Amino acid sequence: MLDLFSLFYIYSTTDKNYTMYSFSRYNFIKLEIWFKSMGFDFQSENNNINNDLDYNYKQVLAENLDCPVENLASIVGPIEFVHIINKYTPDNFYTGDFLSEHFDELYQNVLNKTFRINLHMHTVESDGRLTVEELLNQAVIYADNVKSKINDDLPAFMISITNHDSLEGTKKALKIIAENPDKFKDIKFVTGIEFSVTLDNEKILKKPLATDLMGYCINPYDEDLNNFQQNIKNSRNEEAQKILLKLSEFGVKENWETVKNSHVLIKIAGSMAFFDFIKHYIYKNYKKSPNLIKHKEEIEKLFEGKQTTFSSTVKEVASIINKSFGYIGLAHPGRIHLSKIDESKVFPTKNRDFKLEGLYLLLKDSVFQGATLAESNYHYTMRHYSEELHKLVDVTNLFCEEANLLKTGGTDGHRANIFTHTLDLSDEELNLFLRS
Repeated sequence: MLDLFSLFYIYSTTDKNYTMYSFSRYNFIKLEIWFKSMGFDFQSENNNINNDLDYNYKQVLAENLDCPVENLASIVGPIEFVHIINKYTPDNFYTGDFLSEHFDELYQNVLNKTFRINLHMHTVESDGRLTVEELLNQAVIYADNVKSKINDDLPAFMISITNHDSLEGTKKALKIIAENPDKFKDIKFVTGIEFSVTLDNEKILKKPLATDLMGYCINPYDEDLNNFQQNIKNSRNEEAQKILLKLSEFGVKENWETVKNSHVLIKIAGSMAFFDFIKHYIYKNYKKSPNLIKHKEEIEKLFEGKQTTFSSTVKEVASIINKSFGYIGLAHPGRIHLSKIDESKVFPTKNRDFKLEGLYLLLKDSVFQGATLAESNYHYTMRHYSEELHKLVDVTNLFCEEANLLKTGGTDGHRANIFTHTLDLSDEELNLFLRS
């Protein structure tokens, strides 16, 4: 039997359009479809290769957790991930109509149990308010309730913890699930992370652009991945201390430990906002200082470009993730700062102005660098809303269709519940969502 890469070679030399886009485990599913269309007796999604890949993935996790593979039945493998994602509709990703002013319409999909997947949530290991235990417990209650009322072929509830540049929340969740698999039998858990990255294509952008990248079906115990993340954090911390040392020359004196403990994303050196939080802290504490006013221009230069300098690129992340089972893709494309699109290099098309064309090209560039998904079903809220946002979402969906990208999404939850982005729920409202 031909190995996977031999199959891909045959496929790529036959279908020239396909070679525009990066190859990953996700595209193995496309290989099956193509080989069937060519008359090959290629087995369905339950074939041994697929089963072996998912089993091998769980076996790697089980070895690190020191538990039987059977305890990880709720953990989603890389092949299973593709098959499940492709079954979901946009309504399954959304809690309701985010433009509505009525509570029951805002959360109608939660109340009628159409909301079935949330692949973007943060815990206290990052800048969220839920502990991992609290998040999992809410997910179990909701999933059990869904299963008692809905009978279909979708998982009752599929979730992921995607902390900023941190694997700790995902590791904790795996340990909790492995220790009590029966409790979590009705949920599906996808390992995840939100990487801080820099987009730097000079043919599209005036300046490097800081944004985020979602990673799924990763091996959070992978040594290269952990070292990769730690090296970025170390470089951020070292640069921050150099900045504080330079600030002391301007009469702005701060202890690194005090600054570090002022915000969780400084403490864990997580997210592209690391340096912004430090600058905000300095300005807040020295806003009336004559030294800050006198040296403001020099201070601004100290922070200039740090977000993009101390983040990784899509290609760097892809090189690590693709060898450790996972998938990556741009987070919340509608929130990318398109002001950095270079109007002298990116031109409007018949259907798109230069900014929309810029987003299209950035998505395309991310795929050339190794992305296989895009967060097209992200929970934008009223504070994100604009006429342009609808167009940005349309461009994202169009590109996902053209490039055969997986369409993921989630609430980007930072509050003490699994249903909202930044909105707090009362105990009564949370109980209604979980148990109604």
